Amino acid sequence: MLTKKDGTVVSGLIEQETDTAISLRSVAEPVVVAKADLKDHQKLPQSLMPPGLLEALPEQKAFELLKFLTSKP
Repeated sequence: MLTKKDGTVVSGLIEQETDTAISLRSVAEPVVVAKADLKDHQKLPQSLMPPGLLEALPEQKAFELLKFLTSKP
């Protein structure tokens, strides 16, 4: 989770980090945040996936979801 100096909060998976920016894969779209714009960043202890989601899906659907989530756009 990244908090920008303007108060905006962005959550997602880090795809790439350079000396000047962090690229996230958010739920809606890929996001790039300049490190100069960051106020704070932290690793969340929990997953962004709702609890129990995989258990509620049939095995094939769970496999397809995991395949989608781990694929690059």
